Amino acid sequence: MSLPTWTRDAGTMKRDIDEHGYCLVEDALTSSQLAEARERISEQAEAERKAGVAFMRDGTIGTEHVPGNNQNVNFLANKGQIFREMASRPDILDIVRHVLGEEIRIHNLLAIIVRIGGQEMGLHTDQWFVPSANPYDEPPMRPGSITRASPGQPDTLGPTLMPCIVCNVFWMLDDFTTENGATFIVPGSHKSGRRPNKDDRADQMQVIGPAGNCFIFDGRLFHGTGPHLSQDPTVERKALTFAYIPPMFKPHENYTLALRPEVYEEASQELLDLMGFKVWFGNGHLGDHAAKRITRDTPIIGELKP
Repeated sequence: MSLPTWTRDAGTMKRDIDEHGYCLVEDALTSSQLAEARERISEQAEAERKAGVAFMRDGTIGTEHVPGNNQNVNFLANKGQIFREMASRPDILDIVRHVLGEEIRIHNLLAIIVRIGGQEMGLHTDQWFVPSANPYDEPPMRPGSITRASPGQPDTLGPTLMPCIVCNVFWMLDDFTTENGATFIVPGSHKSGRRPNKDDRADQMQVIGPAGNCFIFDGRLFHGTGPHLSQDPTVERKALTFAYIPPMFKPHENYTLALRPEVYEEASQELLDLMGFKVWFGNGHLGDHAAKRITRDTPIIGELKP
């Protein structure tokens, strides 16, 4: 089986993500865009550490947060114009819409910085919260009881394949190498219809490539950050993970509530739509079920008496 290679051809990207669950986008950022994104995320990460508000982790994924040397910088919509521009790139969103459909929303915009001591994350999927269909003769799944420890997908191949609900764009701000924790993926695993297990490690491979590239993948694809093997404390692996979902799902980050006023005021209507200010068949309305969009000035109707 011929695996995806770095390309700028949209048709190839769409075929690759359909067949293999991911595609590799060459030269996704210009040198100036890359420099701006790297500088802004480095400044923000350092400032959050000094302010005592940084989200530090060891790199693993599980039911409990384990502090460590790796760092997540969350809610990038508020933290730099360059990130908002990247989140609404037409060429990238064309691939995302190929996967998810025309109506999409931003799920989250965050950075993951892998540093010395960073542990291997372990294989997982980005739509672990989505319940799978189950046979009539089995007990029904209770979606409200899904957790990281008890996700919505079965351990073994199921009778049906859930649709893709999450599409993730992984922007590479540093070279991705074996030493600095390049992301592991399992090609084709988006069609498995189950959650990953330890045996899938035999089929995993790392995404190796230069800074300025990005890769886009189906939320069902098995993947996970690699371990940081370098003993050089100056070596980092900075990446931005921008995830998108269909409009009927609740996003990971609450933009309608927490978007800063100055960001809201200067944001394009397209970006606001992506952030959930566009109503979808009543989903997200503030009292007017027929509204097409909401704004910060949308009137809220409270208790009334005649």
